[in-house]
Amino acid sequence: METDNPVTAAMSSSQHTSTSQIEKEGTLSRAHSRQTSQHETEKNTVETTPLDEAEALDNLSDEPIYPQGAKLGIIVASLCLSVFCVALDNTIIATAIPKITDHFKALDDVGWYGAGRIIALFVVFGVLAVAFAIVQLWKGDNATVPPRILKKRSIAFGAWFVFCVGGSFFVLVYYLPIWFQAIKGVSAVESGIRNLPMILGLVIVSIVSGILITVFGYYTPWMILSSLLMAVGAGLMSTFKVGTGHSMWIGFQALYGFGVGAGLQQGMIAAQTVCTLDDVPTAVAIMNFCSTLGGALFIAVGQNIFTNRLSTNLATDVPILNPSIVLNTGATSLRDAVGSASLEGVLKAYNDALTHTYYVSVAVACLSIIGALGMEWKSVKGKKTEAVAS
Repeated sequence: METDNPVTAAMSSSQHTSTSQIEKEGTLSRAHSRQTSQHETEKNTVETTPLDEAEALDNLSDEPIYPQGAKLGIIVASLCLSVFCVALDNTIIATAIPKITDHFKALDDVGWYGAGRIIALFVVFGVLAVAFAIVQLWKGDNATVPPRILKKRSIAFGAWFVFCVGGSFFVLVYYLPIWFQAIKGVSAVESGIRNLPMILGLVIVSIVSGILITVFGYYTPWMILSSLLMAVGAGLMSTFKVGTGHSMWIGFQALYGFGVGAGLQQGMIAAQTVCTLDDVPTAVAIMNFCSTLGGALFIAVGQNIFTNRLSTNLATDVPILNPSIVLNTGATSLRDAVGSASLEGVLKAYNDALTHTYYVSVAVACLSIIGALGMEWKSVKGKKTEAVAS
């Protein structure tokens, strides 16, 4: 039934229009809300994605990455080549020294410690070393070598150990070639070849000890073994005579090389084991310094013993020969400088002077046992686990 009342029709039309408008506004509001929500979601996604990526990268960077395969082989080969080059430099210098004495006619300067300026430098070194120690104690943790590092038991005893190992080793590295060239009459090249038993023994045991330390974790037993083998090997080499045969000088050298190889790097390993990552570079530098310092000091001691003993022996064994003739002659020209009548006595005097020089190596090798026995028994495995966990 149709309504004829215009007022009622107008009200109905108005209500219908109002309802449609409300529904339209509600639809627009919901659409706007969806668009706003979507926009905020996209914004949050854009803003959080870099943070998530950064966190992911941080998580990845916390985990150590170890080289493998060809990369690991190249790294190991490079390190071995570096060590070989450093050792080769020392060996070349040692075997060349007797020939250099021929050229300059100065056997008593074989160690380069006879000049007054060199002695003065040693005195200055001592004064500066004391001053340096005072400054380090004064500066405390801000010092170049913080005292707290030296107070660590393994660092103090390890530094003494490598000091003795370096001193013992370098004395023989420098004076053993002189024995071959002067007593056996071989060339510099041949004397270098005859040093190979000691060098090969060192290299082989260094590799073996490194592998076994990786497996079992402890380096202290190798330091004790090193002291024992070095002392025995150097002691046996001090028994060399003019007529000593191949089997003896090869075997004695190899035994001594085993000892040096067993302990040469253990001080560095100890420094990396007992110190925090921040202190490791300083601790390793201390070990390297002590090793080099031991070699430099005891070569000077050996030189003084050699020249003094040689002069005394020549005056006793060959009284008719002027000692200055031998002292001013190089090791490789010894046979040409003296007559056949005096050669036997000169060789005996020369051999005795050299073997007394080897006593320095024996004594220092024996003293190294103090450092070896004072070391802490710590495993490198625990250090590796801490490094990974941190």
